[in-house]
Amino acid sequence: YFKNKESANIFTLCYGDLQAMKLLAEINPEYQMAYDNTRTIIKEGFISYDFPLYYSWYNYKKQSYERTDLNTSEAMVTLLHLAESGELSSITVDWIKKNLYGDGIKARYDIDGNVVSGYGYESTAVYALVAMIGKEIGDDEITGKALKKMEKMRINDMSLQYNGAFGNEDGSGITSFDQLMPMLAYAYQNSF
Repeated sequence: YFKNKESANIFTLCYGDLQAMKLLAEINPEYQMAYDNTRTIIKEGFISYDFPLYYSWYNYKKQSYERTDLNTSEAMVTLLHLAESGELSSITVDWIKKNLYGDGIKARYDIDGNVVSGYGYESTAVYALVAMIGKEIGDDEITGKALKKMEKMRINDMSLQYNGAFGNEDGSGITSFDQLMPMLAYAYQNSF
């Protein structure tokens, strides 16, 4: 906006940190409208009762949500922001539990709740975020199960230079996001 004097056409829902925006609005009432608009866009981005997550993007020009696949890490960030503001739906919590105890939470879903072809794997970052959500809503069951699933992805082989990292033993799947989110999840557990 500052350089071209234009605002974005699309809002990414996971960037809507409601807790931070509310604090800004309390400090400066000029931010209240931005908070209210962001909250509305996120809350109205609820996909369905069958797949109780939220769309990834809202298109301002079309005044509608983009019906694209969901990157589950981004979807979990949106849920964490809702949990932090006390607005995470029990229906969504039930979906998390069902998948946590079922086949796991996969890396990408279409908006009908089907796993996208090629993305049927689990992610350390997703489980780290789920652990943070569990901690935020006071659900020790979700937190514990998510941390256990996350730890199963830790490499435990002293002969490997990446021993202790999260990823595959062949060295693939080791991304910075999948290393940082578990550290944040553990820090989050000790912050309350």
